[in-house]
This record gives sequence, structure tokens and C-alpha cells, in this order.
Amino acid sequence: MATRLYEYANTETGGATSQQCYDASLYPEYNYLGQYVKVGLVSTNEPFNIDKISLYLNKIGTITGNLIVEIRTVSSSNPTQIVQCSGTITCASITALGWYDCDNFAGDTTLLAGTEYAIIIYTSEIGDDANTILWNGSVTLSYGTVPQDYAYNSGDNGVSWGNIVDSNTLSTGFFKIYGQTFLGTLCTYQDVVNKAGAGANSTAKSVTNVSNYVKQAESVVNDRTRKDWTTLYSSLSSNKKYILNEIVSDFAAIKVIQYDMSGYTTRLEAVSMIEELRKDAEKLIQELKDEDVQKFIIA
Repeated sequence: MATRLYEYANTETGGATSQQCYDASLYPEYNYLGQYVKVGLVSTNEPFNIDKISLYLNKIGTITGNLIVEIRTVSSSNPTQIVQCSGTITCASITALGWYDCDNFAGDTTLLAGTEYAIIIYTSEIGDDANTILWNGSVTLSYGTVPQDYAYNSGDNGVSWGNIVDSNTLSTGFFKIYGQTFLGTLCTYQDVVNKAGAGANSTAKSVTNVSNYVKQAESVVNDRTRKDWTTLYSSLSSNKKYILNEIVSDFAAIKVIQYDMSGYTTRLEAVSMIEELRKDAEKLIQELKDEDVQKFIIA
């Protein structure tokens, strides 16, 4: 899988000149910090698997244990208690102001196109005014929109949230989110998960797995029709090439459903979906074998 920078707010690209700590020494009643994130707000609006999150951090005094880094869902522009994934940064590794990576998230977590999330941080140890982790950023850089560009704080362990409103504190906490991109050619990620339906297993719907299913389906279509559609796809006119999209997304969605059928209303529902998808794909692939059809599509 290819890894690239997706969402970010940082000194290199954000244009901020002013930085300000938001930390326990300023507001000791707040023990959780957060930053609003929306896929596609400043980068490509496409789903991706989280590879790592980099945060612009510093430390004062001594604090042991881990800094917990979470991605949570957002409701009405505020973080919920639903954790999508969680990783850690060792507090002892934070020695000076700079970028620190959290790259030990368990499993594959896919962030969806156009969807709101929040980066949440807190420590596993109790600090005080003289011993705390600082999340640095800008008082002027706008990543999100008002209120206060959605830098968050919580004084009850992340149950309820407020926005940082003091003009001397963060408007935006600097962050970078790196992700693994979808690698299919003949259909999109969303084409597959839409066909797999709401009952599809979350692991099966990861960018990594769907990419593999799509690449497998592309190979099958190329082989059975004796034509390298994957290479030809970019040169085809948009009103002719979507037969390929239909076939490949059908085959890939079958793989997603087969991975785990327990999320569907009944096993019969999942099997019926598979049968309909296979019936549609097989009908279209028979059409695509016809040389006249191939000539029409390529012309």
C-alpha cells in the first residue's frame, strides 16, 4: 500500500507564525485535549487507512507513562465517546518541541471521505502544573471553522467537551495524518462498500482489504476477457467504461460480504446479496467477452 500525507495543520504548510501551548499549567481542570479533523478539508477527499499521526508536542518537567492518541467520531461537531482507534507515544520520548509520531494503532482503521473525526490526547499518568505534555499549535491558523476552529478540551475524561475560547490558547493544534491509499483502478472504494451494505464487517471494509479484493477482481476480469482493462481504463471514455466498474465492484463486494456474514440481518440476506451480485457480474462479463463489445468500448 502507498502511504501519503492526508489531513494536516502544521508550521510547514499552514502559514502560522504564532504558536501557543495549551496545557495543564494554563488550565489544570482540563485533562483531555482534542482537535477537529475532516477528511478532504485540506487534502484529497478519499477514504484511507491510518498509518500514523504526528503531533507537535513538548514537555515540561517529568511525566512518565504514555500519551494516549485516539481518533473518535464526531457528532454535532463535538467528539463522542466512540473510539475508532487508539495508539500511544511514550512520554519519556518527548524531550523538546517537535513532531512525535504515533504509529502503533492496532489493525486497520479506515477514515471515510468527507467525514468528521477528532484527534484526542491524554496521559496515562497524573501530571501537574510543572509536569505535563504540551500540544503546540497556533492562535491564528484556521484548520476548521468556528467555534475556535475546533480545538477541544474536556475536564471529565473525555465525556463532555468544550471549545478553547481564550485568545491566548490554541485555535488549532498542529497535526499530520498519514494514510494508506486505495489502490483499485476499475472501481472506487465507495462502489464496493456501498454494494456490500450496512452489515459488512468493518475489517473487511478496510482500505487495505478492499484494495486487495478489487485488484483480485481486476485480474479475474482481465484474464476472463483476454484484455488488460486495468491499463486501458484511463484512456476509455466515461460513458463506456462503467461496465468495468460494475463488474469489478460486484466481485469485490462479494468478497467483503463473505468475510463475515454475522453483521447482516440473517445469513440468508447475505447469501442473497452475494447471489445477486454474482449473477449481475457474470452476465456483464459474458457481454464483455464479445469482441464487438470490446471494440465499441475501446473506440
